[in-house]
Amino acid sequence: MNSALKKAGLATAALLVGSCVVYLVQGPNGINDLLERERQRNALKTRVEDLIKEKERKAEELRIIRERPQVIERHLRERTRQVKPGDSIFIVPGETGTKPPADR
Repeated sequence: MNSALKKAGLATAALLVGSCVVYLVQGPNGINDLLERERQRNALKTRVEDLIKEKERKAEELRIIRERPQVIERHLRERTRQVKPGDSIFIVPGETGTKPPADR
């Protein structure tokens, strides 16, 4: 009887330990959840790095624009397809999206 009680106790302990292991792996804060959070953290870290690079690129563009106003003028003329007196426009046949410049 003492031996049967030991076996039942060991079986119960093994079942309890097994349940704890399953809970640690599959539970709400288990290893799978930890791995998912790590993946999300890495994705966010990459996104932050990309945003920092974009911010630095835009800051450089802004610096150039502030230092050279002719950059703004050229950009606006290209965007609105305006031509300064004395400028020459070359239109390449077959280019998509080309329109003749607006006359001033």
